[in-house]
Parts: sequence; structure tokens; C-alpha cells
Amino acid sequence: MKYDYNLIIIGGGAAGLVSAIIGSTLQAKVALIERAAMGGDCLNTGCVPSKTLIKTAKVLHQMKNAGKFGIREVDFNFDFSDVMSRVEKAISTIAPNDSVDRFTSLGVDCFQGEAVIIDKHTVTVNGKNISSKNIILSHGAEPFIPPIEGLSDINYLTSENLWEIDELPENLLILGGGPIGVEMAQCFKRLGSNVTIVEKSKALLPREQTDVSDVLTSVLIEEGVDVYTGLRGLKVVKGSHDNTLVCQTASKDTKEICFDKILIASGRRARSIRGSLKDLGIRLRQDNSIDVDAYMRANGDNIFACGDVTGPFQFTHVASHQAFYCVFNALFPFLRRKVNYDVVPYVTYTDPEIAKVGMDETMAKKSGVSYYVHTHQVSELD
Repeated sequence: MKYDYNLIIIGGGAAGLVSAIIGSTLQAKVALIERAAMGGDCLNTGCVPSKTLIKTAKVLHQMKNAGKFGIREVDFNFDFSDVMSRVEKAISTIAPNDSVDRFTSLGVDCFQGEAVIIDKHTVTVNGKNISSKNIILSHGAEPFIPPIEGLSDINYLTSENLWEIDELPENLLILGGGPIGVEMAQCFKRLGSNVTIVEKSKALLPREQTDVSDVLTSVLIEEGVDVYTGLRGLKVVKGSHDNTLVCQTASKDTKEICFDKILIASGRRARSIRGSLKDLGIRLRQDNSIDVDAYMRANGDNIFACGDVTGPFQFTHVASHQAFYCVFNALFPFLRRKVNYDVVPYVTYTDPEIAKVGMDETMAKKSGVSYYVHTHQVSELD
């Protein structure tokens, strides 16, 4: 009875919202703090807008290649601003599910403002101190911006502000060949941009199996995307019309690539939060993510973390999975359960899509697990 709440949740993205729903369902008294838009990255800048845009690009690609489907001719035209309006509509359609009104109706006290952690039981928001027996940190991640000379002198795009453009880039350079980079490369090429993708590793999607990466690379090149691997961005030279990215190869040779828009897709980094985390026994990894134990505890006691702020997978469904363990272990410490990642599914939404669940060969080798590989071509299935 000495605390205002059973749970204070910092961050209103997927991890925080699911934590709040579970907590309120279990009749706990819950406070949810969000500094920006409810719904977090998934709703506002991630899953919803990207998959909406990818769908439009796929439909457009199928119409351009209608002959493959036995259709002689398809007449169509589109305006990019209409496409982006559709993206906005998709966000606004889903937004009520993640809104303050909805969570207030569930009995959650919602606060709009920046949270500052005072001690292991106290958080300040909008100048007001609130206390809780347990705190869940779910304040998410943000695009990692590499330290490239001259990059700050131009208006670069990230997965956060990409959705604000209303004109289709003529020459789009994508820096980073991970899932976001390859999805957007194929998407914008299909929409009509000239697209170049630059990846510092030897191959696109460096976390995937080589044969999978090779297939996707071939598809992108066939569709007209210029793919460069083994290139590291050195500096950006601002021009009166176009800009130039100066890159370096492993052999120290340089290459210049011109662009009018650049999308930084070099990965994501856990967001920082105000408060003395070290004094609270909260450990940060080298990538700024919060280190948690098998029970999702960030300090081995009453502060938990879930979602992109801790990893190891930055997926909405993993955030929801972790949220369950955070809330359950916070409210029922005598029944604590360890989180399990043995069969995490994930998909890269290119065309063809790349799907995986559980370990792959690389992971098995790294873990010392014996395995057997069977390869089957889908074309051989009836």
C-alpha cells in the first residue's frame, strides 16, 4: 500500500502496451508513460507504414509484369502523394487500438511526457513523482546514425522520417543492407526510383545464410537495383543539386555515388532514458541496450526491461513475448518463469519473402549444436 502503482511502464510501444494490457487484465494498478506518439515505432514508423508501402509497390510490380499472369495489357498511373496518403490512412485506422482513450478505458493511468527515473521505485513525469513496486522499461530503439563526415550537413532520411516525404526520390541511396535496407530498396525501385544500396559487409543481409542472401541479391539486381557490398561510407559531399557519398573498399580504393536522397538503414540502437541507471544496478551493453537476466530483470530485483530496448530480437512479436514475462515475474515473483527464444519466427518482407524460425545453420555452428541440412526447392512442390 506504500506505492501508487503495482507497475509503472515507461514506453507506449508494442512492449509497453502489451505489458499494460496484461497488467490491467490481472487487476494490477498500472501507469503507462509515453513521451511521443502512442503505438511506438511499430504503428508510426515501422511495421504498419512499411508493410503498407511494400504492398502498394508489389501491386504496382505485378501490374507492370501482367504478362506473366496471362494478362496482355494493364493501363495504370499513380501519384506518390496518394500512395503516402494511403500509408497515413493505415496508421490512423489502427491508431485507436493503441490510443490513450483505449488504455484509459482499460483502467490504465496514461501520462504523456518524458519519464525520469529517480530511484528503483520512483519516476518523475511532467514534474510529478509517482511510485511503484515494479518498473518496466520499454522505451524502444532508434535508428543508428554512423559517424560519416558531412552527413549532418544534409537532410538524410531514416526509418523515422521517411514517411514524411510526399515526392518520390529520383535517385535514392540506401546505406545499409539489412532487413530495412533491402525491403525499402526493392520497394522504392518498384515505385520508380533509381535505387542504389551500399552494404559494408561482403553480402546483403549478413545475418542470413549465404545462399539466401545470394538469391535476394540476384532478385534485386534483376529488378534494377544497383547493389554494392564491401563498401564503407567515408564522407558526404554536399552539392548544389545532387550530393555524393564517397565510399571505400576493403583494398582502400574509393568510389563515389551520387544521390538526391539518402536513407540511413545502418541498424537500430536502444534509446537512452533519463536517470542514473548505473546507480540502480542497471547494466548497459556496448550497443546501449539494457542487459537483463532470464527473468527479464534489469537490476536483478524490481526493474524489468522488454522490447527493442533490450533485444536480442527487435521484433514486435518478441516485444509482446517479453512483456508477458516482465509482468508475470513482476507481479508473481514466487512463480518466476524464464523467457525462451528457441522458436522465434521472423520474416524479411522482400519479394520473395525470407522466413526463419528457431536456429539456422550459422547459429547451430556457433552454439556447437549438431544439425542436418535439407534443401528443398519450392518449385518441386505440386
